Amino acid sequence: MTEYSLSWRSQGPHLADQVAALWAAETTLRLADAGADVSSYFAIIAAGNHGLVDLAGIPRPTLYAFQQLRHYRGEALTIRSSDPALWVHAARHANTVQLLITNTSTAPRPVATELPGYQLIGAKTFTQQTVADEADFIRLKLGPAADLPGRSLTRLAYKRLP
Repeated sequence: MTEYSLSWRSQGPHLADQVAALWAAETTLRLADAGADVSSYFAIIAAGNHGLVDLAGIPRPTLYAFQQLRHYRGEALTIRSSDPALWVHAARHANTVQLLITNTSTAPRPVATELPGYQLIGAKTFTQQTVADEADFIRLKLGPAADLPGRSLTRLAYKRLP
């Protein structure tokens, strides 16, 4: 894939919002799961409303999304959610599994975090507010379940049990 972006239509600030970031992440994950070796995101620095950061260097939601995606590597695993508002992708690399969950709903959604044979070792997410505050990722409490904030992209990291 030579390049992709958020929309065929480049007018308007909607390209730099949280929904656009979640869609760019989903596109990237689908490309990876389908076996794409290389893909290039359209613009790193603001080109109109495209870009991971704006012209002043302020991070956009898409930058946060790509920071989550950098951990996604290895063998894509088949996984599904019973909740249509949750889009899930998982990849196994060495003794770890990375599970990425997009909550497309505006409301929080619960998710079970137990994965047989693995221990949950990290859970980070971000929302539009995280980006607006230029804050660090939100660390979710590790346990058998988690509440995913509305319109968020969450990464659950697992390590294989001995």
